[in-house]
Amino acid sequence: MDATGITWPAANVPATRLDSLPVDAINVATNGAVPAVEQARTVLENARAYPGVNAPSTVGDLIGQSNSANNAYQQLANTVILVSLPIAGRTLAAGIAAGLADRKRPFSMLRLTGARLATLRRVVALESAVPLLAVAAVAAIGAPVPPRPARKAKAGRNEPCPCGSGKKYKKCCLFNQAGV
Repeated sequence: MDATGITWPAANVPATRLDSLPVDAINVATNGAVPAVEQARTVLENARAYPGVNAPSTVGDLIGQSNSANNAYQQLANTVILVSLPIAGRTLAAGIAAGLADRKRPFSMLRLTGARLATLRRVVALESAVPLLAVAAVAAIGAPVPPRPARKAKAGRNEPCPCGSGKKYKKCCLFNQAGV
């Protein structure tokens, strides 16, 4: 998007007060190449121009942080589901067992009056097996996806270089790996 044609609305702030206002963000345009982005980060860090507590970040970094938080919430939801399904299944099984115990006498009376045993077995199967199968089907369909294996962490710009040189990564292999 070309922002040169955009006229940003002016804030109702006197010019004398502008020095006292904090900087919210510094936007730097690059060609998107890794060396250019890292050079911009290094310049902003060394100039202490960035007002935030965190180091300068790209839009991709912010999206990655958001995705990381979303993945954490997804894992929490998966854990809740995995814990609640066995509890729900056991509760259902206990309810079915109690229902069958309550119907023991009426089933005995029906059998004495000539009801066929096959019919009574179908009734018991429909009242007990169908709900259990439905819960099992829902659990199988809604089973959480197993977590992805963790990726090998990349060396941070200010961390020691993984090559073992003792230099910071940004001063050693960062630009070499980018093909510069």
